[in-house]
Amino acid sequence: MSSINSAEYRRQPAIAALGEIGNREDCQPMLNIAAESKNYTQIEAYVAAGRICKEEAITVFTNLIATADPPNGRGSCICAKHTASREAVSPLISLLQNPDLNVRRQAVDALGILTHRKSNYGVEDANSASEAYRDWSITSPAANSVIRR
Repeated sequence: MSSINSAEYRRQPAIAALGEIGNREDCQPMLNIAAESKNYTQIEAYVAAGRICKEEAITVFTNLIATADPPNGRGSCICAKHTASREAVSPLISLLQNPDLNVRRQAVDALGILTHRKSNYGVEDANSASEAYRDWSITSPAANSVIRR
């Protein structure tokens, strides 16, 4: 978080609270806040947008993961988790190949929430992450085809 004397320090809890409230009318303003903010405030706004916007945040999430630095990569995973949308599964699977261990951990957590399953592999090292990626890549399309019937 920011210094306790900064405006950002007061802004971050307000953003988090709006996300918890989940008023759909706050979707576009929250996406705007996320786009205009930096660092932890931006991450907090993307997480709140996932809670508020649900499926509408998927496009933003997908665009974010393509360019995200590790902190925003972790934030984008949390955003995806809170959308409760199966559309977030494929982009999350791609994050299992991210070089940052914490991004991979957040991706696995989000995949577990969204798909109601866990991989048999961890992501603690490169080999495990590759196996997890292969596991999710194979089982996710099959699970999606069953669920969408």
